[in-house]
Amino acid sequence: MSSRAPTPGTSRSRYMMTCMWNLQWWVLQRDAALLTGMPITDAYSTPLTCSSSRFRQASAMGALPLPRKPMIYFVTVHLEDEVHAGPLGFTKTVYLFTWGVDPAEAERHARAYCLGIGVRVRACSKPTLSQNQDMGRLTFPEQVYGAPRDLVERAIRSHDFGDTITNETLLTLTKKREIVRRGLEALATA
Repeated sequence: MSSRAPTPGTSRSRYMMTCMWNLQWWVLQRDAALLTGMPITDAYSTPLTCSSSRFRQASAMGALPLPRKPMIYFVTVHLEDEVHAGPLGFTKTVYLFTWGVDPAEAERHARAYCLGIGVRVRACSKPTLSQNQDMGRLTFPEQVYGAPRDLVERAIRSHDFGDTITNETLLTLTKKREIVRRGLEALATA
């Protein structure tokens, strides 16, 4: 195969043009899906979400840029001391959902939450994109640390839990946001 540029009108130039159009179409589909939370569909009509292994592999190889839009991340946090974490019992590892435009910001929100409740963090695993990016479909949207209040409040109100539970959940949201705020201040001064 020669290394010279394809001549316009040849089958090779048409093939390259088709590849470019397919790539542009895929990028538009990906951007639309990231904005709407709908699945991305490639040329073979198989769902490709931003948290799928193919998307992560392509992003890791540099073929696709990681999205710069705020997203929900899953972070594993390793603590200095043992804590009691609900159904996990006593543990030095907790699992948090955080919000950020990149993994570094998501990790910062996880560290801020832990610091805000008075727990020292030993290390965080690399944050990964959450399987579910639709805040309205989460059972406990108030537990996504660092997410914008209006987005979380809209998600809470979308569940028809009744006024009492909704108000209690909004109060919990306010408390958790205060914890994260205190933790971010502590991180900034440290």
